[in-house]
Amino acid sequence: MIYVIEDKIVFNPEDNTLSLQDNTNCQVTISNPARRVLLLLIERHGSVVQRDTLFQKVWDDFGLVSSNNNLNHCISKLRKVINTLGHSGEVITTVPKVGFLLKKDIIISTLDIAESCGPTAHPVIPEPPGSLSDTLFQEQATVLQNYDEEQTQQQSVISPQLTDTKKKNITNLLIIIASLALMMLAFAMVLREQFYDPKDRLKITTFGECALYSTAVIPPGQKPNFIRLAHQFIDKHKVTCSPGEIYVFQSEAIFSLIKTGASRDFLAQCRVNSDNNAEACLTVYVNNRKNNDNR
Repeated sequence: MIYVIEDKIVFNPEDNTLSLQDNTNCQVTISNPARRVLLLLIERHGSVVQRDTLFQKVWDDFGLVSSNNNLNHCISKLRKVINTLGHSGEVITTVPKVGFLLKKDIIISTLDIAESCGPTAHPVIPEPPGSLSDTLFQEQATVLQNYDEEQTQQQSVISPQLTDTKKKNITNLLIIIASLALMMLAFAMVLREQFYDPKDRLKITTFGECALYSTAVIPPGQKPNFIRLAHQFIDKHKVTCSPGEIYVFQSEAIFSLIKTGASRDFLAQCRVNSDNNAEACLTVYVNNRKNNDNR
């Protein structure tokens, strides 16, 4: 299908050309992406064609890299070609941040290829070879084609460079993020060592006004048994606690791998200072293993 724009400019998608209907010598060849852009605008004449649609149907579907730069270049090329062919008004309108449209008041008609080549086609009276208008048009067309080739070459060089630069920037950003994460982790460990009280891990519970501590970390499943043994030991030996004191308890029954029914138990009743450190302790020690060993 051949399209006629404003009864003057002939667009032939078959050979990627735009030409004057009454002068076959005035012909400009456009690129495949530019041809596909113009076809989409004509097919949706009077309606906005979104940028994403143009990206998909002009570049992505053909395995090409789409970009705003490529699209804007095609639109600019089409406008210049149409202007060179003698149409001074606006044909393609930009809809900011949305896309482009072929103005509704632009007249678009169709012309079959057979009809354009057959005997009923409009007669064309060519100008004499070497006429001034033909020479000027050819010069303009040559300038546009050279410009298009230069832009294509520049894009082929710039695009890989931009891609490489983007990859380097992403890599550098990831390195910076990883470095910051390590620094924050190290800083957190320093703060932990400075402000963390190891006794917090050893505190088991509170009896009355006195906290109960273990001499080693108690597994969570053993804590109820530990508390029971400590309570029994304190009640049996009638150990009382006053404010400002703590209990430190240890039982071999908790940690011994061999359960003999007897064990060595240890309890310290300690007075703590303002820094929560033990200053003086009263120790109660019971060794039940002796009775068991004599059997």
